[in-house]
Amino acid sequence: MHELEKLLKQLRSDPENAELKKRVRRWLAEHREDSKTTALLRSHWDLLDDELGERDLQQLRGTLEKIHHKVNLEPVSLKNKKNKKRRFSRHSVLKIAATLLLPILIYASIEYADSWLNSANTSELVMAKTGTQIKHFFLPDSTEVWLNSESHIKYTSDFQNNKQRLVSLSGQAFFKVYHDAEHPFVVQTSDMDIRVLGTSFDVSAYPEEQAISTVLEEGAIALSNKQGKSLDKLAAGEQAVFHRKSGTLEKIKGSSKELTSWRSGKLIFRDAGIAQVISKLERRFGYNISVSQELLEENPTYSFSIKDENIEEICQLICLATGARATIEGKHIRLEKKQKR
Repeated sequence: MHELEKLLKQLRSDPENAELKKRVRRWLAEHREDSKTTALLRSHWDLLDDELGERDLQQLRGTLEKIHHKVNLEPVSLKNKKNKKRRFSRHSVLKIAATLLLPILIYASIEYADSWLNSANTSELVMAKTGTQIKHFFLPDSTEVWLNSESHIKYTSDFQNNKQRLVSLSGQAFFKVYHDAEHPFVVQTSDMDIRVLGTSFDVSAYPEEQAISTVLEEGAIALSNKQGKSLDKLAAGEQAVFHRKSGTLEKIKGSSKELTSWRSGKLIFRDAGIAQVISKLERRFGYNISVSQELLEENPTYSFSIKDENIEEICQLICLATGARATIEGKHIRLEKKQKR
């Protein structure tokens, strides 16, 4: 017979026995949960049903907040939506998680639950790889995030309890920040920080690019350099470009919808140079694209938008607009000027 089952049967016969209850808690704290343990806990739930104190309720709330954060790390596919997979709603997942965790919290205390879910102070790292996946998730403070290809953000899972909600970003992300006037939200990049209270904005800070850009959809944001010196403030519809080499900031009036269209899988180019186009296509499709020196020096510009087109179709579009030819070998593409006959 399972050791826990013996203890629970004894407790069933003598439900007021405090020593037996301690032995059950001690056993659970020292052993990992398995399917048998879970079944036993659920079947004997009524034994300690009336012992849930305020401390246990606080532990349960904290644990469910972590589960809420983890189940929201949900990638958004940009591929054709014909073959949809069945998914459980977030509400259903949380209900199931609460049902399974409640007996464990009552029996084993917060140490057991925290070891299963990792401690609140651990660093969280969310990454989006090269290709056609955008990660869409919620931070522990309920801030909504879209993370673009070749990007990652880092934060502590209890960051909402600090004076500032700090997030480090490399790459591109769109933030819909949960308003909390007492805890400003700060996005840290390699050369510039962005401070907000509650707003929606996009940040592009890829390490290989010469500039960091941010565009504001609604609200207001304040920009500062890494030494804490204020650079400027943005209003809705404005874009700021920080040039890394010169350390200067340029403010532009632009269309935030065009600049943030990547969230829905759409890329829009308006008089974009070939280097900018190639850089975004490489991240989107995971190809290595090289351009001949002749074509780079010519520096043609492009105005087009893409969403469901594949890389071959886009190469054909570029070739028609530029008088170039594309050679595709595996995951490598070579673009060069057509030789005149």
